[in-house]
Amino acid sequence: MENNLYYYKDIIEENYKNIIYNYPCLKKNINLKKTCFKQIIHFFYDKLKKIFLGNIDSTYTISMSSLSSKKNKEKDIENKVNPLFYNGKYYYLYSIESDFDPRSVNISVKNLVKFIEKNPNDNNINEAYTLLDNLDSMLEKKNYDVSNSFFTMRQYRVAIFYFEDFLKNYPYSNYIEDVLYKICMCNYNLNQKKYFYSYYNKYIKQFPKSNNVINLKKILHNIKK
Repeated sequence: MENNLYYYKDIIEENYKNIIYNYPCLKKNINLKKTCFKQIIHFFYDKLKKIFLGNIDSTYTISMSSLSSKKNKEKDIENKVNPLFYNGKYYYLYSIESDFDPRSVNISVKNLVKFIEKNPNDNNINEAYTLLDNLDSMLEKKNYDVSNSFFTMRQYRVAIFYFEDFLKNYPYSNYIEDVLYKICMCNYNLNQKKYFYSYYNKYIKQFPKSNNVINLKKILHNIKK
């Protein structure tokens, strides 16, 4: 059970918001400004560690044969691909194939971060940034899908827990509107009026022109009867 997002319970440290405010480039894309790279990447790395249950065994290894043939490996070595970049990319690919195995994600991020910090002028530097950015985007979607699955199964209390964690982890996500709306619906279905009002106000404030507003106002009217 520890190998998937269904059971993670940690949340992002308080410095999350501080970094967001200090480095607005995080709002859209992690690789926009290399000048704030160290602060950004340490935030990103800490976030991954917390999402995947804290301490990960750095000695974890997997068989290279599952994704890369010996021929490809020899070719990379011939072309003098930096081993940090090679390992980062390899475990990036493996993490996708293994449904984001936490140890693979951890190893990928650690190698890519070290590669970028130590080799800023390497030919593969842009791809390394892209891989990190892709990981963040895919983990965001993974988190949303896990949360939404509980909503679909009508496990509303559990769904609220995961949706609220999602809001803390990804405050600028494109899924925010959907998450806020579904938290409202969860609280409505659980007859938790106080919490429905709270998230109703948040939703109306952020998305006053959304099509969902009509439905939420109808629900609010019914609750007040």
